[in-house]
Amino acid sequence: MRPRRTVLLLTLLLGVCPIALLFLGRSASSQSDEPEAQPSPEVLQALRLLLSPDPKDQDRGEAILKRMGPGAAPQLRYWIRKVESEVDRVRVFLEKHAGTPKGAPRASRITLDEHFHRKLLEARELGRAGDHQRALAIAEAILLLDPSSPHAWELRRLARRSRERIVFTEVLEPSLETERLVYEVGEETQAVFRLINHRDSDAVIDIQKGVLGEVDVSVTICHIDGSQKREQTRLRLKAPEDVQRIVLAPRKSWEKRIPVDLNAELPLSGAVGRVQIGGRFRPSSWRIDGDAEQGNLALLLSECEFWIVPPGESRHSENPLEKLAVAVLFKKVEPFFIGGQLGVWAAEGDAYFNEKLLATLIETLGDLEEERLKLAVRFLGELTGEDHGADAGKWQAWWARFEH
Repeated sequence: MRPRRTVLLLTLLLGVCPIALLFLGRSASSQSDEPEAQPSPEVLQALRLLLSPDPKDQDRGEAILKRMGPGAAPQLRYWIRKVESEVDRVRVFLEKHAGTPKGAPRASRITLDEHFHRKLLEARELGRAGDHQRALAIAEAILLLDPSSPHAWELRRLARRSRERIVFTEVLEPSLETERLVYEVGEETQAVFRLINHRDSDAVIDIQKGVLGEVDVSVTICHIDGSQKREQTRLRLKAPEDVQRIVLAPRKSWEKRIPVDLNAELPLSGAVGRVQIGGRFRPSSWRIDGDAEQGNLALLLSECEFWIVPPGESRHSENPLEKLAVAVLFKKVEPFFIGGQLGVWAAEGDAYFNEKLLATLIETLGDLEEERLKLAVRFLGELTGEDHGADAGKWQAWWARFEH
């Protein structure tokens, strides 16, 4: 490691001279660019349940926050910062007017191990917030100062992941995409592998035996009766047979379509499939010309997914809410099942869509006959973790608590 970089790492990690390490104060909280948003009534209600002394309320609060997905994170960050600020004000008042209890540990006298552990926690949060450069710098600095740290394994793991994310976003980006979200049973399914060179120099990828990496394919088949089956398989990510080296010009991309063998048979009716694809870019070697800083890392592939529906049911399936609404209007059972199940999958990472799907299902409960009502109750249970049976009034009362 070059001397200048070493000094920068130490400065970032310590912020004080080495002699002062024995009497380290609380490190100033890092100022990051995390997005924040004022919590909605639904988030505040979920937090109240999560902090309740009643274990059942805690489970409900956790379930609500989980179903909201990553979209709730900015609101939770806002709430945490607000609470931490209030706690600090109370602590200052208490120490000023009531003094520090005899024997209580002072924040200004922490051990070096404690300081390093706090910096590890800070680096972990920076990584979660997307500030991978600072997370990497802190992890490398701790490993430099304390190579035998009890947290060395986690620090190396954090450093490797941070370096990988930096390479992915700033150097060489491998990805998997699907051109369509919905296929019908019997159609050929495929994904697109793409490499993007983000640098101003050529990227050179050497390939042995045509292998660029591996692709993991997970197929979940859900039947109208609620039963499920899941199968997983691993495929080799191959380059064309006549390609032994790929040279990517600056800011250019290279792509290849790859067939996705599902290794699972879907019935012609009464079932839908969810195909999730991920993997790792792992060629024989790769480099960026003139860039000695970058190592030959294996890189995670961005994940993608597509859905498989029975023949003739692809219409509206890319918009599950529309599929559901049409099925309610025309009293069709299978389209209702398809729209609802695809909606449950789509809602996993989209808090807004999740809310709209819940509202649609709850509003239509009173108009559904037995078969579709049974499906709607099942979807509501999967989305919320609640169990109000087929009682539309109870579901509406429960939902009214979160409306705003």
